[in-house]
Amino acid sequence: MAVTLVHFDEPQVSTDGRMFTAQVRAQQLQDGLWEAWLDFQPCDGGESVSAAPETEQLSHSDLRYWAAGITRQHLGDALERALQSHRKQLAQAVYGRWLNQVVHPNEAPPERYADAVLDPIALYERTGEYALRKVLRELDAPELADIIESMGLDAADMEDLAPTFEDALAERIVVGVQQCVESNRTFSRKSDVSLTD
Repeated sequence: MAVTLVHFDEPQVSTDGRMFTAQVRAQQLQDGLWEAWLDFQPCDGGESVSAAPETEQLSHSDLRYWAAGITRQHLGDALERALQSHRKQLAQAVYGRWLNQVVHPNEAPPERYADAVLDPIALYERTGEYALRKVLRELDAPELADIIESMGLDAADMEDLAPTFEDALAERIVVGVQQCVESNRTFSRKSDVSLTD
């Protein structure tokens, strides 16, 4: 069972301006070691987000000693990691729900998207533009940039596409997917014509 070791009084502010209270949570593992992680509760209410386990210590007192050395910078970095992980899980859950409606569960995404959160072309082809846009809205800028890189798109022409950087990245992906799908259809039509000649 998890216990709270330390509660930090000073609120942490995320890069998007939201405020969180932080605490160190810990639990004893089956092998006797103690594992600890940082948990962040939004000040305006809602679901807390947790960072991945940060340490394993031999004893409860060793864990308290470790927690006493946590800096303001460490808390800020852990908050951003926790929020990024949380957004990624949400996006994968939304993506999974859409794909489960149309894709065989054992079908794996293409290798080129192994490092990206999702395969945008598969999502677009199977569920349409609305689903793609919905999933992309759940992602942050680094995750969107990973998709752009995995698609081999040029990110230089995104300046005036949308009001925010994330919106611009998402729009670049949608346009790239539409162009890719259309060029595949054109190639397919040309191949069909040449086969019948």
